[in-house]
Order: sequence, then structure tokens, then C-alpha cells
Amino acid sequence: MMAYNRHQKPHLNKKIMKNSFAIIFMYLLSGTVWSQTNTFPTSGHVGIGTGTPTSTLDVNGKTTVNSLSIDGANSPTSVNGFLNKIEFKGGGHGALVFHPGQSDERMFGLHSNGNFYWGTGRSATKKDFYSMILNGGNGNLDVKGTTTSKALSINGSNSTASVNGFLNRIEFKGGGHGALVFHPGQSDELMFGLHTNGNFYWGTGRSATRPDYYAMFLDGDTGNLGLRGKLTANEVNIKPGGWADFVFETNYRLRTLAETERFIKENKHLPEIPSAEEVNANGVDLGEMNVKLLQKVEELTLHLIQQQKELTLIKEELKVLKSKNTIE
Repeated sequence: MMAYNRHQKPHLNKKIMKNSFAIIFMYLLSGTVWSQTNTFPTSGHVGIGTGTPTSTLDVNGKTTVNSLSIDGANSPTSVNGFLNKIEFKGGGHGALVFHPGQSDERMFGLHSNGNFYWGTGRSATKKDFYSMILNGGNGNLDVKGTTTSKALSINGSNSTASVNGFLNRIEFKGGGHGALVFHPGQSDELMFGLHTNGNFYWGTGRSATRPDYYAMFLDGDTGNLGLRGKLTANEVNIKPGGWADFVFETNYRLRTLAETERFIKENKHLPEIPSAEEVNANGVDLGEMNVKLLQKVEELTLHLIQQQKELTLIKEELKVLKSKNTIE
């Protein structure tokens, strides 16, 4: 810059000042242009916020983009040939976040404990709620809500086997009871339920045309089976607690036909056989009833044998009487 001399003429001083301002303006303008121009090398690494970049583009800070398209992959591939598109480096955990800081914030998180988390973020209306958790170590999936699938194929089992070597394919955890439901919420809803009282239930669901109707139930402790309708089977094998052969024991007291007749007149049914009122009220135990009916058949057989003996004796006596009359 030229030095200013106060003894120079006025018109020269003005010219010098004008030239000085022009030079300063051009200098500032050129500096502004240079500060707004980024020059990137054709090879090597570029760093933003760092002087020692370790990759093609190394950004040390927050990056905001309208969209992101990934056309390549990181050099170390993942397992089973999966291309390593995105890496999370540094820090304990990492997450993909949708609408961060808003009331509908959602996140998919990868934790250093080996688990995957799907849930809401800290700013969500229902914050810090994990709707699904996948254990990366054992493959267990914990879903907090309802899971909908077109089909389900189970090729493994839980670690703890059930009784008698049955593989533990499905577990119901939490809550009081559990059920397998067909067409939930529809008029033909059906369910197979397992209750905490130890019973199994087959029936209709709450939305069925005939709701909450158990067609069959099984007591898991006693093995008793309840069936509301008819039972159709090719064979029924009943194992009663005993059989009626005790009738043929020598110490068995066989009622006389006269005693049986009196009982029938007084009670309107056979001895040891329930009345019509009892059957209507309590039903019939098939095993017990078969034993009692056999008991009556065996008693009748003993009476027939006794009558046959008496008839044979009478025939012999008649034969003797006839022979005496002939002789006389």
C-alpha cells in the first residue's frame, strides 16, 4: 500500500485513497471466494472435521442428507456372503432411528449384549418400549404384541424337553391361560385352550355364533374327558376297575328269585342297578355299568343252572313213578 503524505496535493490524495480502498475490497472478495471453494483430491482420503481421514470420506460429526443410496460395500464381507453395507463403529450400542426427537420416534437397535431391539425412542409418546427383542446368541424372539403370519413352520425345539422325550416346540409364557385360536374375531372362531387349572378345552371363541361353548374338555390331573355331543368310534376299549366273576365264588350270596321279585316290586329296578332318576341326574359309568350288567347275567345263569338241576330231578322222579304204575 502507498504511503500517505499530507503535503501532497488534494486531488492526488483522493486518488491514492480511492486506489487503496479498491485494493482492500478485491483482497477481501478474493478471500471470501477462496473460503467457499472446496477442492477434493482425485485419489486418497478426504476428511471433514478430521485431519487424519482413514477412509475415502471420513466425517467427524453429524451428517444430514435428504436421502442415502448405497451402491457398494465395505471390504470385509459379513457372514454367509452378506455384503457389509453399513458399519457401526465406536460406542457401546447403535441404532437406526426414525423421526428422532418426535412423538412417533421409532428405533431398531443393536446392543453390545448381542440382542436386537425394535421399539420406541426416548421422545415417543410411549417411550423406551421394546415391542420385539431378538436374542442374537440363541435366536429366541420375544414379541410383546400379536404376531400375524401366513404360515408357521417349526423346525426346532426349546432347550428343555417335555415329558417322555416330547420335543418342546411351543411354549406359553406369562398370563393365566393360553390358547391356539382359529379365525379369531370371526363368527366361526374356534379355540384349543390350556388352563391354569390343569384342564384342556376345545370349543368356540368369544366372537363365534355360539360363544364360549366347550365341546370337549380334558382334566389333565385325572384324565377325565368331558364330551357334550355324541361319540363315534370303531372301537372303544374300557378298562374297568374290576369284573363280575365274584358271582361264581362259593361265598357269594345269590338272591333267590322271590327276593328279587320283592325288590323289583318295591323299587322298580333291579338290585345293584341305578334307577332311571339316578341315571338322568348322574349319567352312566360305562365300565361300571358293564360290570353290573354282567353280574346280573351271571346271576341269571346260576338260577338257570339251579332250575335245570331241579327240572332234571323232577323228570327222574316222574320216570320212576311211571315205571311203578306200569308194574302195578
